[in-house]
Amino acid sequence: MTEKGNKVDLFDLFLTVKREGGHRCVNKEKLWSLLENDLNLEQVEGNDMRVIYAEFIDVQVYNYHKCKAQVVMLHDQRLTELANTPRTLEQELEDYELFIS
Repeated sequence: MTEKGNKVDLFDLFLTVKREGGHRCVNKEKLWSLLENDLNLEQVEGNDMRVIYAEFIDVQVYNYHKCKAQVVMLHDQRLTELANTPRTLEQELEDYELFIS
């Protein structure tokens, strides 16, 4: 919600910013106040949009990418461990069953 009491649909805000080139582009071009029209908001200051995006959306995007990187790293570590460990056929089948379930 903005300082003036207008509700902002965060998903719409995210999609609108993405359509305009992303957070950096919108900041660089100072397009925050122009997003009001796209979001059908009246009397909302552009700075409100920037703060709302930074507080609610940018944090989630950062966390998503951070978690995704950790999952990839852990997956790669596990693959390296499996590749360097002698295994029986039964162990390979067991891992395969866990992988597909």
